[in-house]
Amino acid sequence: MKRNEPPPSIERWDSVARADRSQWDAMAGDCVLNGYGWLRTLEECRVPRVRHLYFVARGPDGLEGAIVAELQEPGQAGTTVDDLLFNRTVGLARALHASVLPALVCGRHIGYTGPLVLRPGLSARARDDVERRLLDAVDAAAAEQRWSVLFHDVPRRDPALGRQLAGRGYRRTSESPVACLPIAWDSFAGYIGHLRQSHPRTAGNIRGERNAARRHRLVVEPVVDPAAEAGALHALFDAHNQRLNRRPFPYRADLLSRLKHHLGERALIRVARIDGRIGGVSVEVGSAATAHFLKVGIDPTIGRNAALFANLCYNVPIEDATAAGRKMIYYGRLLYEFKARRGCLLVDADIYLRCANGLRHRLLGPVLDLRSRRMDARTAALPQLPDGRFMTDRGVAIGAADAEILAQPFVSAAVDAALPRPAHAP
Repeated sequence: MKRNEPPPSIERWDSVARADRSQWDAMAGDCVLNGYGWLRTLEECRVPRVRHLYFVARGPDGLEGAIVAELQEPGQAGTTVDDLLFNRTVGLARALHASVLPALVCGRHIGYTGPLVLRPGLSARARDDVERRLLDAVDAAAAEQRWSVLFHDVPRRDPALGRQLAGRGYRRTSESPVACLPIAWDSFAGYIGHLRQSHPRTAGNIRGERNAARRHRLVVEPVVDPAAEAGALHALFDAHNQRLNRRPFPYRADLLSRLKHHLGERALIRVARIDGRIGGVSVEVGSAATAHFLKVGIDPTIGRNAALFANLCYNVPIEDATAAGRKMIYYGRLLYEFKARRGCLLVDADIYLRCANGLRHRLLGPVLDLRSRRMDARTAALPQLPDGRFMTDRGVAIGAADAEILAQPFVSAAVDAALPRPAHAP
């Protein structure tokens, strides 16, 4: 912001459709999860529908920043922040009136990117001013409506936003880490060679998985027209979600078609077939430098002998990303030991929460602290992404020392030996 320029004005929208797409995408930069196409797809396809709110900073040269949020209400179907905070004790928490709903949830509920969208090229002074004004607008809306506020994926390696939120009275608790794969090789053979340094057994297993795919005629290919098989692909997602989360898949059957409509080549839908039978489907979105592996649906009765899951979700995407010159794949949460053995590192982030009810806010402090200790202990022995490499609001920040860092084994022999090796996992 120049010295004599007026400060940005803050607008509140109910849909990203109010934006000029070119202006919004210029503000979002390289991060596809902040882009117009991805956000519009989520608005159109979420089931059940949720109320979206966009706090948008507009300056003299266009859009300068935004906070993307949704309002979660008591009794809302699907996963809410109560589930996130209380997990299996959510029923007890609600019975004890510990629910934090209604809550304004800031940040993306799928994928990994910070809660703030800031236009690339803003000066440090302008960024600070936009950030402060956006947070003021969120806090004012929440106070007026008596909403709790939760911020997802506040980066631990970039602590400025966390300090701002703590200064505003928010309480911190650990977010589940995100697994990511930094790509430091120029071929799939190079990836296998890299894994041999830290996970020789997994490197050998991957060769076996690829051989099994050939023996059992497994074909993993891009979907050109998702509408042609929309029902079958949605059924795979739904059955997978019901099996693992005991809930329906929270998107409409036209999700894949709308995703391709809005994102084009930036959305990659893969399907795995054996002799024409569909056994799996996956969704990946990305930019030139980064891929986000977001959704998968697997039929466990098809393709087990062909290592369908490993080939669809890891081997083929890693080979494709390497060939495309990408530098990072974000693989989401959970299955941490399995992902670590395939070379993934963890990115730590935090949740910041402020309850509308002051007494509840104070009483939840010890609960959030206990949650943090348990969350951090689960992944303390697993390899972390080195400082200087993490998803910023503009994409991947690549440190100058990366080549040297990534030339080392991902995990020490001691950590590798400590990782559990279930018989069914590579």
